[in-house]
Amino acid sequence: MQFKGATDLELRLSECIHRCETELPASELETTIVICLGHAIGELQRLRGIISSELNCEIENYPKPTFSVPWASYLEIGWKSQGNYWVRWTGADGIYRWLHATEKRWLEEPEQITMPAFSNYATAQLAANDSPEPPTWQEFNQQLLDKS
Repeated sequence: MQFKGATDLELRLSECIHRCETELPASELETTIVICLGHAIGELQRLRGIISSELNCEIENYPKPTFSVPWASYLEIGWKSQGNYWVRWTGADGIYRWLHATEKRWLEEPEQITMPAFSNYATAQLAANDSPEPPTWQEFNQQLLDKS
């Protein structure tokens, strides 16, 4: 499952589904777990729709996604190939930097070519939400403040 703007709980459930499908041996229990997690995500999305409808207004991403770091909403998540996602920061200097999937650090070109990728969108988004401060964040943030 991939959905931009998902809540933290929806992302964690999606990550659990992916891990069950890829890391556990196929069994009746594993299938039951995946089905249950999928229903939980669907129910959260259904409830979000009911709340929006009852309030008679559009509520985007309710409840709001929680980013534990202020730069998370400025990071880009991209799809490289089947089961390969990346998290990228474009700094104030215009240079791309990629979040390493296992070491929680930022890499520049050409180092990112050989780094491991995130296995699904949810895992990439959760890593972005808790990533270390990207290079040039302070300068980027200052530019945002200057525009305000």
